[in-house]
Amino acid sequence: MARRGIEHLKQASYFRAMDYWLLIPVLCMTLIGLYVLNPVYIERFSESYPSIFYRQAGAALIGLLVALVISALEAPTLRLIGWVVYFASIGLLALVLVDGYTMEEQWGAD
Repeated sequence: MARRGIEHLKQASYFRAMDYWLLIPVLCMTLIGLYVLNPVYIERFSESYPSIFYRQAGAALIGLLVALVISALEAPTLRLIGWVVYFASIGLLALVLVDGYTMEEQWGAD
C-alpha cells in the first residue's frame, strides 16, 4: 500500500517535498530586482557602488536562506513564531509613534 499524506512528506527529503513552482519565481524576482537596481546604484551611489550592491545581494541571499529555514519548520512552531513576530511588529510600530523616529533627516523626505 502506498504511503500518503503527511507521513509521506515527513519521510521524503526536504528538497523533494519543496514546491519548486513557488521557489523558482521567487529566485527569478530576486535576481530581476538586483538587476533593475544596479543602474540606480551606479548613478546615485557611484562612490560606494560595488559595496552597496554587494550589501544588497547579501541581504537578498540572507532573506532567501531565512525563508528556506522557516519553510522547514513544523506548523506549531510557525504558529508560535508568528505570534512573536506579530507582537514584536506591533511594539516597534508603537515605538515609532511614541518616539517620533523618522527617516526625514537621513533621506531628505518632507
